[in-house]
Amino acid sequence: MNPVQSQQKKERARYLQIVATNQQDLDGDREDNPAVLTMNGQLDWNSDFTGSSSLPRKDRNEMTTPLIQMALDSLDFDTTLALAEQVAPHVDIFEIGTPCIKHNGVRIVQALRDRFPNHLILVDLKTMDAGDYEAAPFYAAGANICTVLGVAGSATIAGVVKAASIHSNAEVQVDLINVSDKIACAKESAALGVHIIGVHTGLDAQAAGQTPFTDLNTIADLGLNVKISVAGGIKPATARLVVDAGAEIVVVGAAIYSAESPAAAAREIRDTVSIAEV
Repeated sequence: MNPVQSQQKKERARYLQIVATNQQDLDGDREDNPAVLTMNGQLDWNSDFTGSSSLPRKDRNEMTTPLIQMALDSLDFDTTLALAEQVAPHVDIFEIGTPCIKHNGVRIVQALRDRFPNHLILVDLKTMDAGDYEAAPFYAAGANICTVLGVAGSATIAGVVKAASIHSNAEVQVDLINVSDKIACAKESAALGVHIIGVHTGLDAQAAGQTPFTDLNTIADLGLNVKISVAGGIKPATARLVVDAGAEIVVVGAAIYSAESPAAAAREIRDTVSIAEV
């Protein structure tokens, strides 16, 4: 195991231990995860889970190659850059995860932009207030995309859109995590000028057995003039399924950084979705 994998494994184990403890306190009697392996080795989610510097809006009826987004969640600066180096040939977007950006700040954006000028960089700020003020320095540092929480409301979302508008290659993603009325939020966000709607099942929700597929279908069926990103336990067995359901950006984290060879795992994801109809 190389140093990158060792560091990621330790941090992942520590986080999952916290998640497991919290989940036992909240719902110790919950049913088993509905995701089960089928005979062909793919996951069956039962009824609950049925190089450019900018992202062009896409016609859902055209053939397209989905973008692969690598979630960089380590707190360690050097570990993050080393992992990015390994997977760079096989991914399109580097996501600086929320823990990573909180710990390392603007300098991690600058470092990734300097090393990977042809990759898109998403900063997962999960902004909840002061949208323009919070997002502006990250766009200025080289971020292509910043995220804002859907639960933050229209004024904050509009603030991030304003911050992005002064940069030629900047876009805004609204994260639907914990939004109760996802349809209304997605429609309002699109009207405000948001470019990407993020369907996101967080780690805590994944530990409780939830998946992003139902929400993905719901948002894709709206036919909004936005791109759709999906995150939440995506792996080779499910990557093609979410693309077929309408995802144009596939976010992968643990399935890559916990693999014996992150580069090989990233390449497998790329091969799985490289010729998919969105």
